[in-house]
Amino acid sequence: MAHLKSQDIFKIILFPLIVLLIHVAITYGSRWYYTVNGTDTVMHFLGGISIALAVNTYIATGQKHRTIGNSNIFNRFLFIVSIVTLAATCWKMLEFFADQTIYHYPHFQPSNFDTMKDLLMGLSGGVITALLLKVSKRN
Repeated sequence: MAHLKSQDIFKIILFPLIVLLIHVAITYGSRWYYTVNGTDTVMHFLGGISIALAVNTYIATGQKHRTIGNSNIFNRFLFIVSIVTLAATCWKMLEFFADQTIYHYPHFQPSNFDTMKDLLMGLSGGVITALLLKVSKRN
């Protein structure tokens, strides 16, 4: 988008940045990620929510600056869910890369079940958020 200002970019990345900072704090600061059962699941769910909110903010900003046209609610929903799916998949690829190059053992992805659960939780957070955004746009 040609008309993005720094405050627009900040609004778009705010939610994912908050979730990433929480992730770093609980992983490396408090070690909750490794000691509190379910933290990983919640973080992937929050990641899906944050990406959905970021995409929705991006669309709204583009429409405000007239660089993105208006679309129907269903297309907006599909676009948000598609980007959440892409982000979740890229995050899992990053974890796979880290396991293969840094840790040399399955640190972030201990099993196929864990990987699928993480993807499902990210997607669930994004779908629920997109549905809530869809409902709020109608009212």
